[in-house]
Amino acid sequence: MHFHPVTKILGLILIAIGVYQLSPIQMVLLALCLLAAMLLHSVKQWFPMLKRMRWLFLSMFLIYAFNTPGEFVRDWPLSGWVDWSPTYEGLQAGGLQLVRLMMMLAGVALMMATTPIPSMIEGFYVLLKPLQYIGMNPERFAARLCLTLHYIELNNLQRDRQSASHSNWQQFLNMDLDKIDTSSNLKVITLENHRLSYLDFLALFVMCALLIWKWQA
Repeated sequence: MHFHPVTKILGLILIAIGVYQLSPIQMVLLALCLLAAMLLHSVKQWFPMLKRMRWLFLSMFLIYAFNTPGEFVRDWPLSGWVDWSPTYEGLQAGGLQLVRLMMMLAGVALMMATTPIPSMIEGFYVLLKPLQYIGMNPERFAARLCLTLHYIELNNLQRDRQSASHSNWQQFLNMDLDKIDTSSNLKVITLENHRLSYLDFLALFVMCALLIWKWQA
């Protein structure tokens, strides 16, 4: 069962919106669906993503735990050493935020594992193409995105060989396309024009219906 990259990108956006609107039971069901999909497609990118985000997870959890008003945790082990302690509400809110981020990363990992880079670029290009009427250049965005993903991949390969520093996203996104060395393997960017299937239209209809349902709930 193959979906158009546009459908996958819109599905990822729907997950980003839905994780903040779903009830705990609905979040569990969504998490089970994502887990089953990752197992079905043998997704291996999720755990490395979680490992790279571990310090963000820790800092976010601590911020929620110690800065959310509520009832302080009784019998806090460090109560004799420090004058502050986390709250039960903060621990709950911090854990919930971590679960939401993990689900978002699961959606990203699933899309990356099932969508080749050219197809992913095609999806973003199709979604941004209507913006050309307000002066945006979707072709330039597609070229920049392709170069960004290409150099991130090269940087990851070099990092794996040398165990060096992590990639600098801001440097990649601020690259001047006119100064890129075109002598590398990436010379021509070709986008295929795939049509949406009936399955894609059905999935888009279901996503729109879910979004409207949650918006009116």
